Amino acid sequence: MLTLLFLLALQTPQPAPGHTSSQTVLSTHSPAFLSKRLVGTWEQPKSADSQFGQILTLLPDGTATLSTAIIEDLNYNFDGTKLIVVDADEPDEVKESATIVLTGDHMKETNDETHESAEFVRVSPSPATKNSIADIHGTWKRDTRGLLLDPALSDADKQRRLSIAEHGRYYYHPDGRLQVRLPVLIQAGKWAVTSDGSLHLEFNGKARDAKVSFDDEDLMLTNTDGSKESYTRFEP
Repeated sequence: MLTLLFLLALQTPQPAPGHTSSQTVLSTHSPAFLSKRLVGTWEQPKSADSQFGQILTLLPDGTATLSTAIIEDLNYNFDGTKLIVVDADEPDEVKESATIVLTGDHMKETNDETHESAEFVRVSPSPATKNSIADIHGTWKRDTRGLLLDPALSDADKQRRLSIAEHGRYYYHPDGRLQVRLPVLIQAGKWAVTSDGSLHLEFNGKARDAKVSFDDEDLMLTNTDGSKESYTRFEP
């Protein structure tokens, strides 16, 4: 299934539209306070008619990235050899059964049904298990050294696949949660909070301002045309 998600990421994405909320509380905090609260990674999940969501990352230095991405929240069970991945909302729905070979910070996953294999490297260990080299907990990415690309692909398609492999992350939590984040299109830009409490974003030479508000812990952005986008903070 993780291999299938990677293949899905190769499809042409459509940005997920924002959605509205009727329980919005406008922020009255200062720009400095808002700037501190906004720093981090925010997600807009996929919509009913799209396989892709949006990931907005706002860094303390004023730089930002906006990614169209596959966003999957799953559950898993791992006994040291066998990996079973299920849907987080429907635990009886098995997404994948795979055989895992862990060698230090290297993992080889072979799908039990398709027999296709993929290799991963550990990016960071789980804090609770950082001394265990035989534990799947932690953050992983595709091993681009072992990624075989079809020689018939164009240079642009090869770079796209390498980018997905390089930036995609698989977060295996000790409590059995598996978060998959595969950025397909990544835009680099910058951000700032204006004096009136708006979020100023610039990507690809295009700028926009959106009013900032919060619905509990969710971030709401109201654009100048009245449309709204809702983001949830991502905490891996």
